[in-house]
Amino acid sequence: MPEQPLSPAALEALRPHVVNLSDGRLRESGAFETTEADVDAIFERHVPAWRAARAAAGDDGPVRVVLFAHGGLVGERDGLAIARRHVDWWKANGVYPIHFVWETGLFDALRAVLESVARRLPTAGRRDLWDRTTDPLVERGARALGGVHVWSAMKRNAARASAEGGGARHVARRLRELCEREAGAGRRVELHAAGHSAGSIFHAHFLGAARELGVPPFRTLQLLAPAIRADEFRERVIPLLDAAADGDWNALTVYTMRASYERADACAGVYRKSLLY
Repeated sequence: MPEQPLSPAALEALRPHVVNLSDGRLRESGAFETTEADVDAIFERHVPAWRAARAAAGDDGPVRVVLFAHGGLVGERDGLAIARRHVDWWKANGVYPIHFVWETGLFDALRAVLESVARRLPTAGRRDLWDRTTDPLVERGARALGGVHVWSAMKRNAARASAEGGGARHVARRLRELCEREAGAGRRVELHAAGHSAGSIFHAHFLGAARELGVPPFRTLQLLAPAIRADEFRERVIPLLDAAADGDWNALTVYTMRASYERADACAGVYRKSLLY
């Protein structure tokens, strides 16, 4: 069930923690705007204020920051709701969260494709019949009607966000400046990245841009059910791990579902397996 819209007060409370992107650019209109000034405020005001409050409470450890990218089946409203649910948990555990809410339109587009295919298929009543009949037809039909095109468009959005002029690239610049300021004051910034599903593709581009712009190596990368291709992972992510041979990057963790869980999933009530199948 889609998330309900957040109240104006709830949206305003998210401003120090959310970077809203559309087509890779900062979204400066709509229900939740993110301007360059909003991004600047995160790193120049909100993170330092949070660090100072923790120091006053006796925490003299590193300034821990996590950058989270949701999956491609998540629209703006759901992305904001995820941030709303997660922000307080991160902060309670000593980490300052920054959520990329990047609108892909993938779920609505895929639902339309799947439902169009479903209307052309015979009705099946058992999963073993689906496996042998309707699911293979859905797979072929989704590709023919645009599923691959939709996924490619989502990947382009992920790349565009970290390219020159992209909103995530602006975040990387301000992140580097934060690290430099804190280092100048004798404080260490500890960086973490987490991505769910297509969020792994987003981070494959973002982490590369961050390294290119001089951001220190990330301490950990956590990928939840990553949707990135193995060859793209080797091309974009592995070199970052190799480049952090000084030990600053000390953990890469990948969480996946068992194959039986993937097969027991359902997509839009039409395809009786997970999206990645």
